[in-house]
Amino acid sequence: MAEENSITLEERDLAARLVRMGAAAPMPLDGLTRERLDEMVNNLPEIYHGVVSGLDSQRKPVEISMFDASRTNLQKRAGELLQKQAFADMPTGRISVEYSPDAWKQFLHSSPDVVDLEALQQNLRRWNFPVSDAGIRKAFEPDLGKNLAEAEKIYRAAQIDLFSRMVRMGLSKPVDMAELDFSHIEREIDKLPLLAVAEIAMATPDGGVRHLELLDVVDYSRSSHLAGENQYGFDYEWESKLRSRYPDASFEEIERARYREEMEREEPLKYPRERKSGIGSDGIARSYVQDRNPKEQYHLELQERAYFAQHPEWEDRVLHKTISYRAGVAWLDYFKQGIDAADPIVKADGSHSFRNLQSGLKNWELKFSPSRLADGFEPNPAINLREAQLLYHREIIAKTVSAGVIPPLPLEAWRKLSPEKAEEIVNGLPMLLTQARPADWLDTLNVAGTPENITGLELLFEASGIPFDQDKIRATLPAPQSETNERRTKMAAYELTNEDYQNIASGLIASGRLEMTQQQMRELSPDFLKDLVQMNDTPASIKQKVALSIMAAEGRVKLSQDDIENISGSEARIIFKNVPNRNIAPDPDAPAVTDRTRQELRRLMDKGLVPRMQSERWKILTEPEARQMINITLALAPATENQKQAVREMLKAGGFDGKALAAIIPSPTIGEREIATLSMGKASKILGLGPASEEQIKRVEELIADRRIEPVDTKNLTKGTASEILDAAYSQSKPHEPDDPATGKQLARIQELIDQKRIEPMSKTQLEKINFGQAREILANAPASSKQKNAIRNMVEQGRLEPLSKYENDNLTFAEASKLLDIGSGKSNEAQVHKQEPDGPATENQLAKLEELHKTGKIDEIPTDITKKQASEIIGKAVQAEPITIQQEGMLRKWMERGMVPVMSEKKIAAMTQGTFRDLSKDLMAKAAREPGKETPEPGRNKAPGKTIQEPAMSR
Repeated sequence: MAEENSITLEERDLAARLVRMGAAAPMPLDGLTRERLDEMVNNLPEIYHGVVSGLDSQRKPVEISMFDASRTNLQKRAGELLQKQAFADMPTGRISVEYSPDAWKQFLHSSPDVVDLEALQQNLRRWNFPVSDAGIRKAFEPDLGKNLAEAEKIYRAAQIDLFSRMVRMGLSKPVDMAELDFSHIEREIDKLPLLAVAEIAMATPDGGVRHLELLDVVDYSRSSHLAGENQYGFDYEWESKLRSRYPDASFEEIERARYREEMEREEPLKYPRERKSGIGSDGIARSYVQDRNPKEQYHLELQERAYFAQHPEWEDRVLHKTISYRAGVAWLDYFKQGIDAADPIVKADGSHSFRNLQSGLKNWELKFSPSRLADGFEPNPAINLREAQLLYHREIIAKTVSAGVIPPLPLEAWRKLSPEKAEEIVNGLPMLLTQARPADWLDTLNVAGTPENITGLELLFEASGIPFDQDKIRATLPAPQSETNERRTKMAAYELTNEDYQNIASGLIASGRLEMTQQQMRELSPDFLKDLVQMNDTPASIKQKVALSIMAAEGRVKLSQDDIENISGSEARIIFKNVPNRNIAPDPDAPAVTDRTRQELRRLMDKGLVPRMQSERWKILTEPEARQMINITLALAPATENQKQAVREMLKAGGFDGKALAAIIPSPTIGEREIATLSMGKASKILGLGPASEEQIKRVEELIADRRIEPVDTKNLTKGTASEILDAAYSQSKPHEPDDPATGKQLARIQELIDQKRIEPMSKTQLEKINFGQAREILANAPASSKQKNAIRNMVEQGRLEPLSKYENDNLTFAEASKLLDIGSGKSNEAQVHKQEPDGPATENQLAKLEELHKTGKIDEIPTDITKKQASEIIGKAVQAEPITIQQEGMLRKWMERGMVPVMSEKKIAAMTQGTFRDLSKDLMAKAAREPGKETPEPGRNKAPGKTIQEPAMSR
């Protein structure tokens, strides 16, 4: 059966020609079947087949076959043939009417200069194909490859136009229309409901047939279709009665009255259940089962009446009517028929309600914007694409404004925002270190608003130099679905797959940068496909290459240096999206980064050559890591124009070591070609071969005189050597002693705390007299900042720190908070130590509870001058036999869900007392103290069978 349904390359070429001509709907030719091809040809007008047969001058049988769109032209061509061709006697001829694919194939292989193109165009237009003169000629293109490629482009263009309309109507979420994923587009299109197509054949005055198509969305009816209706389900006699009863009523009011009377009559369903099918955007037939009879026939009747009201000359020429069903890209035909044809019911103000369209979309459980349905009927694809991209840019702007990344636009400017201005705003957005393009803000701000994610974003914002507003971020992020959601951690190094390259190539084909069909692309070998992508895509930026080189050195991606040199921007973006998270735990054996190296790395970041990093990683950066980043960047980044000019001048002046230069650039000669390809690193090395400057020599001699360095020969000193000596000497700065004067930063911070009334005030004289050690102690004992407390609170919620008591939180100092943050982030391996509250007098609540226990006889007497600790012990012993509270029961169930305690039966939970609950709590706290930093067990782990843990209900 599969072999019978498969088609040949010539038949696929026929389908491509019909699509190019406009006589067939755009479709993916890769999935074309013989059944689908027959259906395409069955919808076409007739083709005339002429055969002339006889004996030639040698009296050998000869038969000549011709195809044309016009009988008259075919007869004319036969007459011309008889004049040119020599026959022994009078030949015979016959003309037949053909509708088969083979006839159309033979016809389209004829020369367009001999067939009647005007008759073909008229015939197709009568069959409701609005073909153009240029489109007609395209169908006669002899190049099979070009036909297939152009048909593919037409199909992709139709998909893009339809998807743009869906975005404008709110049926699909806006995406970047410049980088489309066609698999996503096909999924979006396939979710659209079926279309009912009324095909009406009408007789033309010249004896031909004219075809009209009216399309409407399939809708489920709330009532039955009644006996005595016409084939569209509309009772003319009943409608005339309603019209006489309500002479001034609109179509909409008549329909409502008809519906009410139908419900009152309660006649049985004429069609209790039926299956319908349509062709999806991928060319595959899909069937749908409907439990109730659809009412699209009635709405199609209204569309038909509206058409004949405008064209009354055709109403009496109707030959027959049929109804079929379509899906997928056919929705483009629904929109192209125009608003008036799709929705003939007009409201009093002249606008359209789109009631049937809305009802059909709702019954298909699709979300849309009712106020934007009219946008789907815009006939210009360029406008649809432009407006869809504007919606995408609006979403990015709205998200970033909501998150506090950029200030809001004035209301009037937001309402009148043009596509050009929106694109300008988006391109000017500040970006985080992890983002490759401004559009990545949508993914960044689409993570669940868990404490862990918010903390991570805060650190990322801080490292990227972007202000962070926690309240706005929390309000912008989606609410977390569950507190037990586990953060996905990618473990294995990422390697680009063949599927990645196919997705990139699909985008290049759609944008016209890669000329081939999707089928041809999928048949390529992985290596050749990779080469094609890299040749036709935009190269990766220096910043992207630096980031990839660092990731490769860390083992997070599998790329050689040659791979990185030739990588494209699309490849880099896919890697950034899928690369495993980096473990930022410090290397205990590696030396800390020096101030000199840190400053050098920061300069490269400021120039945009090195991606910025999270503040946590910046704090624990080691010297080998930083030097690796710098060396990679200097090797990849091209030399600046100033460097190149300095190299030219140095080479012209001479006076340097030629062997050392040859080691940097292994070339017999060094000219403009070599200079133009220099990297920053090589240019720096070359310039370092030149003689040291007078200023460098002077500073080196001062260091020798101060005995801070060993004596060196300053006469033959090069720039590079002098820089190394000076950097090494100045980087070895003397550490501050406690008796040294306080630094300016310390004094400024102390004054700021005084102004905020967070520490005791000090006079200007007192400030001037304090030393470095005293200032350090004042700052360490100052109250913790709100930013520190927020970070600690988030770490507690994530299970990275133990909860703080109210006393600890209220009396937390800056130094204590810093220590806790180091423990929570993994920077410090120390155990968390709790600050114990001094045992003061019992609280009012404790005294009231003691008084209550005394009255009920649970305690004998209340000691005088009782302390908090004594009161807690007395109360605990007195109530240990009481049942646990509802709140405590909820906490117990949560511990069981997390696997922190064994699962208990309902009977055991009901029997639990305050005493056993307190003992259980102490055990958990002791365990946490023995195993600091251990993650909380995941929900459901160590779960035993029982009724207390409910499995989540299955989602519909």
